[in-house]
Amino acid sequence: MTTPTPPEKSPADVPGVLGAVAHGGALLLRDLLLNGGVLLSLVVGIGGVLTRTLPWVWLGPVIGVAGLVVSFAGHRERVVQGPDGATRRTTWPSGVVWAAAIGVPVICVLAMAAMWGPGR
Repeated sequence: MTTPTPPEKSPADVPGVLGAVAHGGALLLRDLLLNGGVLLSLVVGIGGVLTRTLPWVWLGPVIGVAGLVVSFAGHRERVVQGPDGATRRTTWPSGVVWAAAIGVPVICVLAMAAMWGPGR
């Protein structure tokens, strides 16, 4: 009877210094985008009210509040109890957080361009 040999690990499976730096950089970029979404949401919400034009008086705050909620929810971590009784921390799936981190600033910039763009 022979013992099975352990599978070889590829270089991508072994975390190294470069992998840790890349992962940390990605998390930093994601957090910067989420925080930028919060700031831009505030600008759109307040700017919409200050424009005093009919669609933006209500649309600006709606976009602003929605952006704030999505950005804060992207940062949020929940503690849940699993079926085995153990508690663990969960967040949104990574792809959803990245979509929120990129989507909120893009939507806010487009809203600002529509509010204060050359067509005004």
